[in-house]
Amino acid sequence: MNPNPVGDYDIVLAGGGLVGSALANALLPIAQNNGWRLALVDAAHPMMAKNIPQQHHPSFDDRSTALSFGSQQWLERLGIWPELAKQAGAIARIWVGSKGQWGKTRLEATDQGVPALGWVVGNRALGQALWQPLLATHSEHLDLYLGEPLVAVRPSHQGYQLELQQTRNPPAKPKRLHAKLLHAKLLIVADGYPSFCCQQLGIRHSVETYNQQALITNIQWQTPHQGVAYERFTPAGALALLPLREGHQTALVYCTKADAKPSGGDLQAAKNPQWLKSEVQRVIGFPFGQIQRVGSISEFPLIQAICKEPLRERLLVMGNAAHLLHPVAGQGFNLALREIAALQQHLAHVDLENRSHLWQALNRYQQHTAWDFTKTRQISHILPQVFTSNWSSVKALRSSCLTLLNLSKTPKALFTQQMMGMAEPMVSLIDHQKTCDGGH
Repeated sequence: MNPNPVGDYDIVLAGGGLVGSALANALLPIAQNNGWRLALVDAAHPMMAKNIPQQHHPSFDDRSTALSFGSQQWLERLGIWPELAKQAGAIARIWVGSKGQWGKTRLEATDQGVPALGWVVGNRALGQALWQPLLATHSEHLDLYLGEPLVAVRPSHQGYQLELQQTRNPPAKPKRLHAKLLHAKLLIVADGYPSFCCQQLGIRHSVETYNQQALITNIQWQTPHQGVAYERFTPAGALALLPLREGHQTALVYCTKADAKPSGGDLQAAKNPQWLKSEVQRVIGFPFGQIQRVGSISEFPLIQAICKEPLRERLLVMGNAAHLLHPVAGQGFNLALREIAALQQHLAHVDLENRSHLWQALNRYQQHTAWDFTKTRQISHILPQVFTSNWSSVKALRSSCLTLLNLSKTPKALFTQQMMGMAEPMVSLIDHQKTCDGGH
C-alpha cells in the first residue's frame, strides 16, 4: 500500500473560513451535477456539530458581519438563510454623518421597498450556518481535509499539488481522510490574508496601510435600537453601530488612528471598557440612551491588500486572499459572496479536463466581476480618506455631498442599491439562478 496516496480532485478549496465554506456550499451542487470530486482543506477544524467540542477557527471570532440585502437573497437561494435568520439583526435604516458637520444622509429600507437594507450576524453564527450543511453531507462529491495544515503548494501536470501535514494523534473528525498529497485540476485559494498558498506560489499583494486600528466589541444600550445603524466619521476614523438581533445590543466597529492614545497615554487603555464607553458616547452621543455594558474588545490593524495575480491557469484567488478591504463600507464579505455567485454561473457547464475551456470560463468570470470589484474597492478606500480629512474645503464638500445625496432620489437610490449588493451584477445573477431552478 502506498504510504502517501494521492487524492485526485477536480476542485480543491484551500481555506475553510467564511469564504471557503460559502464556496463549498455553492459548488457542491455543481459538482454533483457534473460528477466532480470536490475537496476543502483547512488547518483548523470548525467543529460545530452537536456533541463535538468546538475548536477555535480564526474566521469565526467575536466579530459581526453586515450582510447586504443581495447577500441575504443569495444565502436564501442556497438554503442557508432560514436557520441564520433566527440570529440576524435587521437594518431598517442607516444614518450617515460626520461629527461636528452639518451634512447627513439617511437610507431607509422602506424607500427601497424591501424589509431591510441588510442584516447583522455574529461570525460564529455565520460560520455555524455555513458549516453545518458541509459536516452533515454524505455526498461522495465532497471530501473534507480538516485540522491538517498545508505545508506545500506547487504547480503540477494539469493542475496543482497540495501537501498536507498529518497530525500524529488527530482528534475524532467527521469524514476525515488520510491522503497526504492532493491534486487539483482547479485550485481555488480562499485562505485569507496573508495567504500561505499565494506565498508558496510567488503571488504578491499590493499593500497599503491606513495607520488605523479597528476596535471591535458589542454594546448593550439603555433603549432598543429599532433596527437603526449609525456610521459616524471623525478626524481619527469611522465609528459604526450595527443592530444585533437582541433589541438593546449593537456591534461596534471603531476605526481610529493606530498611534492614538487615550487619556493617560496608555495605548492598551483603548481596550478598557470604561474608556471605550465614554469615547463612543463622546463621538456618537446617546442615540439609544446610556451605554449599559461593553463586551470584550478586540483590536485589528487596518490595511488594504490587493492580489496582483488573482487568476492563473487552473488557479483562482478569492475572498480576503484576493482583496482585503477597509471595513468602513462593510463590503468585503458581501463582495466575496457576489463573486462566488458569479463563479457558480461560469463554472456550471465548464469542462475541467479541457485547459482552454476552463481558462475561457475563468476569464469570463473575471470580466464579469471586474467592475463590481473596482467600485467596491474605490468606495472602501476613498471613504476613510475623504471623511478623515481636516481640510476646510474637503469638510464643506463632504457635508454638501451628504446633504445632496439625502435630497436627491435617484443618486440616493443608486448608492443604496450598491450598498445593498443589488447593483446590476447581483440582480442578474439572482435572476439567472431562479431561471436555472425553474423559476421557483
